[in-house]
Amino acid sequence: MPAGSAAPASSGTFVSEVMEILREAPDVEEVLVRQVQPHRLAAELGREGYVTFFRQYNEAREPAPAADL
Repeated sequence: MPAGSAAPASSGTFVSEVMEILREAPDVEEVLVRQVQPHRLAAELGREGYVTFFRQYNEAREPAPAADL
């Protein structure tokens, strides 16, 4: 991972994390905020780990089924 691409623990929102990374390393080529780290690194889990990660990620974001009226 390039230096300066990991967000410091004190950052709050996406924008504040990005701005803090850019202040600390203005020449960084890739800005990765904490929230994106699991997505970015999922491939390192191997194929099964990658598939499992994204299945769980997508299932957690599926809307709840509509209640029958």
